[in-house]
Formats: sequence, structure tokens, C-alpha cells
Amino acid sequence: MWFLFRRWVAGPRREQAIRHARKMNAKGIGTVINFLGEHYTKQSDVEKTVTEYEELIREIRESKIRSDVSIKLTQFGLGFSKEICTRWADRIVSLAERAGVFVWIDMESSEHTDDTIEIYKNLLKKHRNIGVTLQARLRRSGKDAENLAGATVRVVKGAYKEHSSVAYTGKDEIRKSYTDIIDVLLSGRSRVAAATHDTKMIRYALSKKSIEVQMLMGVKNRLKIKLAKRGRRVKEYVPYGEKWIPYVMRRMMERKRNIVYVLRSLLE
Repeated sequence: MWFLFRRWVAGPRREQAIRHARKMNAKGIGTVINFLGEHYTKQSDVEKTVTEYEELIREIRESKIRSDVSIKLTQFGLGFSKEICTRWADRIVSLAERAGVFVWIDMESSEHTDDTIEIYKNLLKKHRNIGVTLQARLRRSGKDAENLAGATVRVVKGAYKEHSSVAYTGKDEIRKSYTDIIDVLLSGRSRVAAATHDTKMIRYALSKKSIEVQMLMGVKNRLKIKLAKRGRRVKEYVPYGEKWIPYVMRRMMERKRNIVYVLRSLLE
């Protein structure tokens, strides 16, 4: 399994992610490093995550690589205490701000959407080095985009399996939602990052000069390099950590086409 998916995950250790980020920087591509893990219910697991991100941010600063970090709020205790989660997230964002590192908040399943946006807005009152993610799959995201005018937002299709009452299920309606969200955000003068491997969505994002393009590690590598050489802002999402197997298997279960992406990447 590791041989097949090693281009999707930097490895189990932090230094592997840093090393990979340095290689991508040399090709003109920035990175967004994520320490794998989510849905923690124990304070001890949360504290280990906080310590890991503290070390990661320090190493990004000391190594002078060009990289953001990305966090999931359920890594910080959102599942059992919004107050504790906010406190830990604020600690990480504060440290990152002093180090000159930008922090993205991943969007998880719809049950956490309200809390995620609320925590993001509260953190935004104190910090400017922070962005949030919206999922085009969720029916509510168009309205959320309106309420996030002026913010920094990453737009994704959405990886979580949701009921049709809260999420679009058809490919075309998800694509329409994706482009509509981008248009709403740009009209509200938001800073936008389009995170997608959908060729049509990439083409749409590239038609907007101000948009940053983000893709997963190991996918469409040649396109990333090509866009970077053209002067486009491109970043690669770089996950690492011992929990790489659940991450990869979830990616496979989410969408069968992801298997095609991985197999193609092995040929590049």
C-alpha cells in the first residue's frame, strides 16, 4: 500500500513533509502541510496534535520554506468542547502569525459547518493569517460565501458523504455550485483558492487572475509545474503522519475516480 500511495502522502514524520515542501518550492510551487488526524475525543490526543503543529510551524520558519499549514478543528477537540477547540486553535494561529505562516481551516462533515465558521470568524477578529474552506457539495455554501465577504476562502467540491437533503449529488450541480461560490466570493472581494483536480473547474479558476490554485500531493504534477512556470500561484496539499492509511482509504472510498488519479500519478 505504501508503494502505491507514497506520492499522496509525504510520510509518517514531519521532516518528510518539510523535505517534500522544499522540493516543491524549488519548482515554484508552495505547499499546505497537514498533520493527519481528526475526530479526537481525548484531551491527550488533542495536546499531542497541538505540540506537533507547534513544532511544524517552528520548522517551517527555521527552514524558510514557503508553506502554509492546514488544520481540522476536530483535531483540536471540537467534537467534545467548542471552547477548548477555540483556545487551542487560537494558540496555533497566534504562533503561526508570529512565524509568518498562514493557517487554513479544513471543512469537515456538515454537522461541524456552523461551529467551524463561527470559530473562524472569532479567530479572524484577532488574526489575519487564517482562511476557511467551503464545500461546493453542501447546499448551504452559497449563503455561507455571501456571509464570508472579504475573508480568505478555499473552495473544494467536498469529500464527505452527505444526505441529499443537505448536499448536491449530481456532477453538474456540484460544478455549478463551485463556480457560483467562486463568483460570490470574488464579488465580495474575498481572497480565493480553488482546490480541485476537475479540469473544467481548474480552467474556470484560471480565468480569474486573482485565484490561487491548490491540488493534492502527487496529483497532476506536470500541470502544477506548468502553471507555476506561467506565473500562477500554485500550492500543493501535503499530508503527513502515522494516520495516513485512514486518510488514503477515505480518499479511495469518496470517489472511484481518485483511484485513476493515483494510478496516473505513478506514470508521471
